[in-house]
Amino acid sequence: MGKFWLPLVLIVIALLTSVLGIVKELLPAKLFPPLLLYLTVGLTAIGSALQFYQDYQGLVSKNKASELSAGIEPIAGALPKTFTSKESSAYAEVKDSVERFRKSPLKLFIAPSIDADTLYSLSLIAFNQRNFADAEINLEYALKLNSEHKESYNLLLQLYQTQAMHFLQKGNYEDAEARLKKAEHLFEYFPEGIDGRTVALIGYVYKSLGQVYSSSDIDRARQYWSQAEKVFKSALALNEHDASALNGLGNIYYFQNRYQEAFALHKDALSRAPNYTAAANDAALTSEALMCKALSTEKNKDADMWREEAILFWEKAILLSSKDPQFEPEYASWIIRRVNELKRGNTYICK
Repeated sequence: MGKFWLPLVLIVIALLTSVLGIVKELLPAKLFPPLLLYLTVGLTAIGSALQFYQDYQGLVSKNKASELSAGIEPIAGALPKTFTSKESSAYAEVKDSVERFRKSPLKLFIAPSIDADTLYSLSLIAFNQRNFADAEINLEYALKLNSEHKESYNLLLQLYQTQAMHFLQKGNYEDAEARLKKAEHLFEYFPEGIDGRTVALIGYVYKSLGQVYSSSDIDRARQYWSQAEKVFKSALALNEHDASALNGLGNIYYFQNRYQEAFALHKDALSRAPNYTAAANDAALTSEALMCKALSTEKNKDADMWREEAILFWEKAILLSSKDPQFEPEYASWIIRRVNELKRGNTYICK
């Protein structure tokens, strides 16, 4: 219905103009100016009342959204928030309020009643609940209202990266590449003064693009990994304790077969962010690589040690991944099967 509002408004304006013309002809000349004045004052009062109502509704929505998103941190190792039924109902109300504004014809005449902060808060909640479609819509709208909103840029970048990783886990390289290219396109629009978190997110986009091309164009993959390495080191120069950047650099070392260095970085990231699912996941994968390397040189004791390390980190990842929006819910089932194979001493993964 939204596309019909503008023609409808133009028709109403045309009718009002016609009516005023007729009234002007019918009324004595001296009565028309006061009537026009009263009409103008009345319409102004109605417009002011509508603006006040919209502003009030916007403030209510902003406060509710901020309250509901409190405790949700889109950073490495942050625990997801579980909503009560009351909080879920409140969230639905705020979503409906924002949606009504988007479809309302009033937005043609009065200032927006919602802002980028409100939309960002709603996006945080949607991302926390793995509702990536709603999160993306709200983030794009937030940036339309405020192109300098850094938090929205960061979360949208993280959203594209997360979706790409979901596609990669399923072997869907085409859709993963599409998401990552959207993320890469965002780099052109970042506001001035990006922080270490943004830098690390950029590194992950390059890292994942390397994964996309690793099976079809290894030279191109290595170019992206080289870029990612530089970016992660830049993030660590800004904050040497950044768990996300530490883990990302570990990913690059893993792809470069520098397994010992990679494992140390994953463990370091996990020590700084104990609930960091990706760090536990990556430490397990690196442990498996070290197990396979030990088996290839017949260092069986070392292989057993790394097998135990892999099991330990996989089990930690199982506990964390089921609630982590950056991992598909069914990923935990894959890990469980992996752990069972390792416990039985199967080493087919090394072939």
